[in-house]
This record gives sequence, structure tokens and C-alpha cells, in this order.
Amino acid sequence: MVLAIYGYDQFAFSGLVKTAGQKGVKLLTAEVLDIAHQGASGCGYINSLRLAHMDIAARNMLFGENNRIKLADFGLTRPFDQGTNSYRLKER
Repeated sequence: MVLAIYGYDQFAFSGLVKTAGQKGVKLLTAEVLDIAHQGASGCGYINSLRLAHMDIAARNMLFGENNRIKLADFGLTRPFDQGTNSYRLKER
């Protein structure tokens, strides 16, 4: 299920770049790639804990010192289903 989580990342990273541009911050291609790599690594780490974040978005990526990215807002995070490597949404 890592690919499903990463599928959302393309929107998160493009949103992050768009937001930076709107605030007058010009990101170099190398910086965008570094941010994308950090976000993907963070998703991989969350996945290794058998958790699905469920809300990867630019608004949930916080910049720290030296442009270190921290994933935030774990309110929708769910554990993987028992005996699987995925989380399936449940009907209400």
C-alpha cells in the first residue's frame, strides 16, 4: 500500500511548490526534489510502523531548520488491517 500513499504525495508536493511561489519563495529544482524525497521518506517511515497517514498534504508538511520537512496532523492516521500490509476504508 505504499504506492497508494505516495499517490497522494504528487498533490501535496505540487501544492507546496505552488504555496511557496504565492508567498514569493522561489524553490530551486534541487530543493523541490529534496522536499519530495523527505516527504516520501517520511511516508515510508510511517508505513514501516504499519500506519496509513490518510491526510498527506502540503498543509501537513512543516519546515524545520535547514529545510527539514516534518509530517504533521496524524488525526486521520489508521493502523493497517490485521494480517495485511494495507488499510481499507470502512463503510459507515
